Amino acid sequence: MGCKMEKWIARLSLLLLLLAAVSAPEASAFVIYRTSFEEAQNWTRSRPAKGLAGYDYPAAWAAYNGGNPVYPPPRKTDNSFLFDLFRVGATLFDPPFVTNQLEIGGGFGRTTAKGMLYNVEVSGTTGTWSGGDAMHLWLGNSGYSDIYVRFYLKYPPEWTWTNDSNPIPNRGAYQKIMKVARYNGTWGDAGNPTLYTAPSNGGVVHPVWIPDWYQYISTTPSQTYFYNSERYSPDYTDNDPVQDFYSLRPGQYPNGSQFKWPSDAGWHCYEFRAKLNTPAGETNGKSEVWLDGVRVWSKNNIVWVKSVGSVAQGWNDVTILDNATIPAYPLSSHVVYPLYLDDVVVSTHYSGPPAKPTNVIAEGINASSIKLQWTAGNNGAIPQLDGYSVYYGKDQSSLTRVDVGNVTQYEVQSLEQSTQYSFYVTAFNTDSTDNYRNESLRSDLVKAVTQDSVKPDLTIAPVTTPTKSAAQTISGTVSDAGGVASVTVTVGEREPAAASIDGNIWRYSIPALTEGGNGITVTAKDLSENQAVVEGSILLDTVPPVLTVRPVVTPTIFTSQTLSGTVSDAVTGVSTVQVQVAGGEKHAAVVNGSGEWSYLLSNLQAGVAAQITVTALDTVGNESGQSSAVMAIGVLKAGDLSGDVAVGVEDAQLAMQMGAGLKQPDVGQLQRGDLAPMVGGVPHPDGVIDTGDAVLILGIVTGMTQF
Repeated sequence: MGCKMEKWIARLSLLLLLLAAVSAPEASAFVIYRTSFEEAQNWTRSRPAKGLAGYDYPAAWAAYNGGNPVYPPPRKTDNSFLFDLFRVGATLFDPPFVTNQLEIGGGFGRTTAKGMLYNVEVSGTTGTWSGGDAMHLWLGNSGYSDIYVRFYLKYPPEWTWTNDSNPIPNRGAYQKIMKVARYNGTWGDAGNPTLYTAPSNGGVVHPVWIPDWYQYISTTPSQTYFYNSERYSPDYTDNDPVQDFYSLRPGQYPNGSQFKWPSDAGWHCYEFRAKLNTPAGETNGKSEVWLDGVRVWSKNNIVWVKSVGSVAQGWNDVTILDNATIPAYPLSSHVVYPLYLDDVVVSTHYSGPPAKPTNVIAEGINASSIKLQWTAGNNGAIPQLDGYSVYYGKDQSSLTRVDVGNVTQYEVQSLEQSTQYSFYVTAFNTDSTDNYRNESLRSDLVKAVTQDSVKPDLTIAPVTTPTKSAAQTISGTVSDAGGVASVTVTVGEREPAAASIDGNIWRYSIPALTEGGNGITVTAKDLSENQAVVEGSILLDTVPPVLTVRPVVTPTIFTSQTLSGTVSDAVTGVSTVQVQVAGGEKHAAVVNGSGEWSYLLSNLQAGVAAQITVTALDTVGNESGQSSAVMAIGVLKAGDLSGDVAVGVEDAQLAMQMGAGLKQPDVGQLQRGDLAPMVGGVPHPDGVIDTGDAVLILGIVTGMTQF
């Protein structure tokens, strides 16, 4: 009997030593657990075949079978276990599409460092779960009343939660990001730390906090949000079924909007805090979530343990990554998403990135130095703070980083004179096992210029002047080594207006010029208030020329006639006077320097009333619409006394009769037949038809008389 007792005690001692070696902390420890996976041996865990039981507690528990479990968790390089437990469910696929569930190795961490790969099978239907627990940690029997869990995750760019075009059976997607729980007992007793159910069903894990990603197809495109799931002790009842969404509880989202899944395929730092209420029944429990150092969730007054329960044990059970139901593709597509995990810390204090600095001010203090000042950010936690980094450069896409220590001001020196620089400030801490430091988000961008006495280079492109258009866009170039602050345009007596600047081109659209001259003043200022000015002017003319047309002789026996008149334009001057006959081609008249114009009409046709239009234009194209003259010039057939639009012997005979007083001419006959005397080959009518007219008419008939 004594020998058996000694063996039993020895086995129990070994079990307790293994538990202590894996993860059981001292109650006062700041860091309860940490790993960057660099200390781990490479490790792979395949999935059980479809339909088989998964790898689970106790067979996958580090302390099982005296520290020789059937499915051992990964080991460190010193051969101790990296964590206590994992859980892998059976694959949903048939060969050859089955992948490993978990792997630890190089290239899975931040950049090329070691990390953990967690492969998620896409189940095709909401409610069909895949995966298991990536890491399960036992923190000792006593646990901790206030605990922080921090890790880095990276989702791949191809990760899609649902198929929005096919809402049935793709109603929604879930993923359990992590769990913080209390195991009411000691691992290794009769209970199961992976069984989450009511005590009446054998559950001994309560309370439980399970932060999830949740996507439900209600709008297209749908969005993935934070889903808060709580189970209380001792009866395993849950929180409000609406899960504290932003629409009902905006106060729990300090960022002022719903906490969304980061979809940029980059590494992001998640930190979760769970504070147990004490004593039991008191409304002082709390949960908080930080994403990249920004607090995105904060819920107070949680009664994790009801008054009939006990708070003798604290949080002692942590799971990193759990199963998921992702219906984005049909199961037959055999889609697997890789998810990457690195730099895990469980502690009694916030360990993630500090809040980003605020109120950053940059000022050039001399020709080669710029001074920065900032204020420490606040994300609701008290972070470790190793210092600040200043990023600076002339090109925002290529910045130099300098770590400046735990100060809130810094002078950047050895800069170029009269040059603009861009600045960001970050805060950081470096955990002893993190491959990379925990760095805050960047501050808002600020710019400053080393002391500058050189004014900007400013030009104005040639403007359109004179013009008849009241609206005009003007432009030019502007540049300054230290950066252009503004370009303004002043038109006449108006207030200065801001021009747009695109690269080194400025533009301004003048909405309405004033009739006459408009002075243009363009002013450019750089960031040091140095000023450059260029000037120009635009002449606006919307008034057409003043045009007059002297009366024409009509009807007439002549086939040519000189038109004339006056023309003037007080603003931009006359460009041309045009004459158009019977809708034909327009011809330019002669305009002299004294405002007189003239045009010789020729080849007028007898018996045809020619429509004459005269138009004047100024140099900007205004047309003298009100001065346009439309005239009808009627050309008579000289010698046609019979009125048949022809000249023959009978017309000469009529002229003889009228000269002898035998017949009296009417007005039309007098206009057509009164031709004599001829002076210089041109008829000079004398008011009567006589023998001289008869002789000239007979000459027209014989072709001897022409004019």
